[in-house]
Amino acid sequence: SKMSSGISTGFAGSPVPASLQTCGSPTSQIGLVSLTIAANQPVHMSAHAAMGSTVAGSMDLFACYVPSGQSATTAGSGLVGITLPANDRRDVGIEQVFSGLAAGAYSFGICGCVQGGANVLYSDFYAVTALALPVSTVAH
Repeated sequence: SKMSSGISTGFAGSPVPASLQTCGSPTSQIGLVSLTIAANQPVHMSAHAAMGSTVAGSMDLFACYVPSGQSATTAGSGLVGITLPANDRRDVGIEQVFSGLAAGAYSFGICGCVQGGANVLYSDFYAVTALALPVSTVAH
């Protein structure tokens, strides 16, 4: 397998108000980058987003991957209970190494949900970088 990478930047405020679900619902996708990987090829993902709300509340953010044509799957423990004071933004970052995935096309990035009265209408830009690393070979 070879190394490949992808970079995605965008405006988190644009899709978020319409799509960020209340926690307990399916996890919403905020910013993703697409890569095609080989079986068991590890992927290192780093993401940052400026997230905010016009109403006080909180949100949970997770690293996630989305197999082509399927729903998002979260990875790791995430950032849970990020407070969102009214009319304020938080710079949040998350990193994850994904491993053990089947070969195919995936999107990697940030997923999340809101708690309380947060509406996440005061968000700004996000940036996601994903790097597919070579599959290791271990001599036995």
